[in-house]
Amino acid sequence: MTEVKPEGNILNARLYPEIRDDTLNFVAPYYSEEEKSAVLSNMETAFSAKQMKELKIFSIKHPLNGWFIVFQSVL
Repeated sequence: MTEVKPEGNILNARLYPEIRDDTLNFVAPYYSEEEKSAVLSNMETAFSAKQMKELKIFSIKHPLNGWFIVFQSVL
């Protein structure tokens, strides 16, 4: 039997205020700065420079699964 931990839900605005309502978020895990850079590079390949400037890019630390990079767009 498994137990769900409320702090594991990154959509919980009380625990993760960076993940705002009415936004579209692409969230990817990373385990090193090199891996984070690779995710960022892949996003820069997929989106134009103008589109990348429109995204809010930040990291969050999940208490159970470590670091994630977030690419957030306001709807």
